[in-house]
Amino acid sequence: MEKKLIEDITLLYVEDDEMAREEIEFFLKRRFKYVLIANNGKEGLEQYHKSKPDIIITDIQMPIMTGLEMSKLIRQNDKTTALIITSAYSDMKFLHESIDIGINTYLIKPVDLTQLYCTLKITCENIYLERKNKETKKELNETQELLLEADKMANLGSLVAGVTHELNTPIGVSLTSLSHFSDIVKEINKNYKEDKMTQDGFEAFLKESSELSEMSYLNIKRASELIKNFKSIAVDQTSEIKREFKLKSYLDELIFSLTYLLKKTKIKVNIDCIEEIQLNSYPGYFSQIFTNLITNSIKHGYEDNQSGQIDITISTDDNFITIVYKDDGIGISEDIENNIFNAFFTTKENRGGTGLGLNIIKDIINAKLKGSIEYIRPEDKGVIFKIQIPKD
Repeated sequence: MEKKLIEDITLLYVEDDEMAREEIEFFLKRRFKYVLIANNGKEGLEQYHKSKPDIIITDIQMPIMTGLEMSKLIRQNDKTTALIITSAYSDMKFLHESIDIGINTYLIKPVDLTQLYCTLKITCENIYLERKNKETKKELNETQELLLEADKMANLGSLVAGVTHELNTPIGVSLTSLSHFSDIVKEINKNYKEDKMTQDGFEAFLKESSELSEMSYLNIKRASELIKNFKSIAVDQTSEIKREFKLKSYLDELIFSLTYLLKKTKIKVNIDCIEEIQLNSYPGYFSQIFTNLITNSIKHGYEDNQSGQIDITISTDDNFITIVYKDDGIGISEDIENNIFNAFFTTKENRGGTGLGLNIIKDIINAKLKGSIEYIRPEDKGVIFKIQIPKD
């Protein structure tokens, strides 16, 4: 510190005694590039509001406004600026008051420069550490946002692939039916023109036409429902729009859109939720939560071709909705259950597990929906998650 000026920390020194102020000011300016000086608490408070210093050194007893009065006003809205009190008084009254205000360090006058140097060195190190923590927290938040966005895109990609695959069957059946219908229309038209139409032939045509049209209608209807649900879920997954929606209907649409995933298994999903529950929230986040929970159950809860059941039970009161998610799979061993919400923790790395599913779910529920999630150990088997989310 003594050889090179500290350029990234601003220090404010408040002292009414001219001799003491000049001595400490000289000492400080040899170590800090930005040193502000004030003669009393009122001037110090004005300097604080103007420059927002990182460290404030102040005497206690001063005219117009004392150092404690100034510090108290600063601490009302600022809990981070380092406050160092100097005083010629050893009266415990001032020490207790300083502690109550939130003073960082209390130095007895005349100030020992070695002690002041050590105090400032520790204070600067703490400031750098706090800055580093803020920077790390910011980077972590940015990383979590990127992971959340990546999870959205991964879910959307799976949804697109699944819906595309699901559409192949009804569209293919419809095309085949319509192609066959076109052929029998040509045949009946030819027989009519050549005066070869018989009553039996015409009745057979009517029956087959009815069957083909019904088959085409049902398959086109299914394709339409798939596209409708896909559009609804896809738009919500790629946006963060808050809107009103009925939870039961929305979950039914979501489960329908996951048919491509569930039909490959012997797992059934049951939803116990009254139709009347209406939320003013973010449906896209609910889509991510339940998609990840169901995907986790399929990947981690059951062996290949194992039958199973997922139960989603939803209740509500005036302020919260409570969701209990339960599957009857192999469950989570007791030795790892404390780690399941940790990022990158997975027991299925060799089967494509990333360890992000539950971590993302927890982040969405805690940070985005201001709710909570807890794992409850079941009495027999499977997993139970209890989620509580504010209704508005």
